[in-house]
Amino acid sequence: MVKNPMKSIVNPELNKLILRTIEVYNRYRSPKVTAKLLELEKNGFTIEFEGSFCQSCGVQDYFEDFIYELKSLSSDIEAEIGKIEQTSPQSFKVQYMFKGGFSSGKPDEEELFQEFL
Repeated sequence: MVKNPMKSIVNPELNKLILRTIEVYNRYRSPKVTAKLLELEKNGFTIEFEGSFCQSCGVQDYFEDFIYELKSLSSDIEAEIGKIEQTSPQSFKVQYMFKGGFSSGKPDEEELFQEFL
């Protein structure tokens, strides 16, 4: 289950985009590595990566690959790695932060409210 304390203000398009990115990422990297969404917030998200990883590759490359997959699905979003935590020998939690926010092309509730004022 995805922990989402800010559920009411997270853009549903963003949620779909992150889940689609995970689907594509896992299609090409599983079973060596699989990604799972742990948390989604307005300013970023946390992914858990599990697997044996390729020992000749840098583990960080797998985390950066997620950013490239995300960018390939939407040019409206940019993310960067904020924090990496190794939770077991074959598991990492990676916190990604949005650079400049997310735009689905549609105004969010806060933007609509500001326009109303």
